[in-house]
Amino acid sequence: MYLLIMFGPIFTLILISFSYNILSLGFSYSLLFGSLSLSLICCSFIVYEVVYLNSFCLIELNSWLNLGVLNVKWSFYFDKLSTFMLFLIIFISLLVHFFALDYLNEDPHLSRFLMLLTLFTIFMEILVTSGNLIQFFLGWEGVGLMSYLLINFWFTRYAASNSGLMAIIYNRIGDSGLLLAVCFICFILETTDFLCLFLLTKFACGIQIKLFYSYFFFFRCFNNFTFFRSYW
Repeated sequence: MYLLIMFGPIFTLILISFSYNILSLGFSYSLLFGSLSLSLICCSFIVYEVVYLNSFCLIELNSWLNLGVLNVKWSFYFDKLSTFMLFLIIFISLLVHFFALDYLNEDPHLSRFLMLLTLFTIFMEILVTSGNLIQFFLGWEGVGLMSYLLINFWFTRYAASNSGLMAIIYNRIGDSGLLLAVCFICFILETTDFLCLFLLTKFACGIQIKLFYSYFFFFRCFNNFTFFRSYW
C-alpha cells in the first residue's frame, strides 16, 4: 500500500503513453484521476497508521549505486512529517488536476499538461519520501525540471518562455548548493541514509550537551578554586 501511492500513477502514465492512440481521451483522463484518487485513499490509511498510531515505515528495494563504502538503495521513509506532507501533496495535486481539466478544457494540449502535472506530483512524492540523500536529490532535480516544463507549457509565448528560463537558472543555482552539501555529507559521514543521519545527529547533539556541561563544571570548579586561593 505504501508503494502503491507512487507506483500507481507511474504505471498509469506508462499505460497511457503506450496506448495513447488506442485509448480515448476521456478514458485516459479517468485512469489518471483514478490513480491519483486511489493514491489519496491509500495515503489516508497511511496517515492513520503513521501519524495516529505513532509509527514509521522504512522500505528498502534493490541497491542501484555501489561506490566503495557508499551503498545507495531505492528506499522510502515514512514518518509523521513525510506522511503528512505526502497527503497534502496528493490532495492539492488532485485539486489542481480538476482545475486544469476545467480551465484548459478547450486546449488541444490538455493531455500533455496533465501528464506533466502528474510527473510533477510523482517527483514531489519521491522528494518527501526518499530514504537517502541521493534519491532526495533526484526528486529535487525532477521537481525543478517539471517546474520548468509546466511554466514553459505555452512555449510560443515570450513571457512563458522567459519565466521558464529564469526558473531553470535559479533552480540550478540552488541545485549546486544542495549537491555540494550532499557530497560533503557523503565524504565526512560516509552514508546517505536519513535514518543513519538522524541517529548521528542525535548522538552528536548528546555529545555536545555532555561537553557543554563538562566545560561548565570544569570552569565552575576552576573559578571556585581560584576564589578560595585568593581568599586564603
